[in-house]
Amino acid sequence: EAARHVSLPPHQEIIHTIARTWSVDGHNSIQNPIGMQGRKLEVDAHIVTGSDTAVNNLVNCVLPHGIDIDELVLEPLASNEAVLRPEERQMGVAVVDIGGGTTDIAIFIDDALAHTQVIDTGGNHLTNDVAIALHAPFETAEDLKLRFGTVTPGRVAEDEMVWASVFGEKTERSFSRHFVAEVLEARAVEIFEIIGERIYDSGYYRR
Repeated sequence: EAARHVSLPPHQEIIHTIARTWSVDGHNSIQNPIGMQGRKLEVDAHIVTGSDTAVNNLVNCVLPHGIDIDELVLEPLASNEAVLRPEERQMGVAVVDIGGGTTDIAIFIDDALAHTQVIDTGGNHLTNDVAIALHAPFETAEDLKLRFGTVTPGRVAEDEMVWASVFGEKTERSFSRHFVAEVLEARAVEIFEIIGERIYDSGYYRR
């Protein structure tokens, strides 16, 4: 409870307070203090905060539809529950979830959450790059990405063609699928470079 009473930047609120390790009477790195005796109990906690405006908007979108909200869960924490085994979290692992508008990172060390971060780039940026390159509507670019997209141009024949509607023309135009792959590859490389930098900056890169 004391961990939740920390000074926060303006317009931020606490979403999660997650215990990483405990200390009992100066004995550190205790994973579970239940059943132990002592005079002083301390916790090393990971606190996740978010914009209070974003949280309120999310809640207000759901409540009018008669849906009760039990808890708000950070996306990478939910992803961790879906894809990781306890032994992976124990050894040390990073979960990277590339969504539409954001990329979420969660790092686990010794079966405890050590670091979380949200990057403001994701799959929609790849779609937007394709839309700009082809002068096509966003919806058309998204369809091309899902049906024919790859970030490895070397696996695509240079003479393989795809067709798409573009602005200013009544009929579809043909494009090299290899060209589309090059557009996607450039953005994917940038995203993974950012992910690598953020993991390195977290201080857990060598763990």
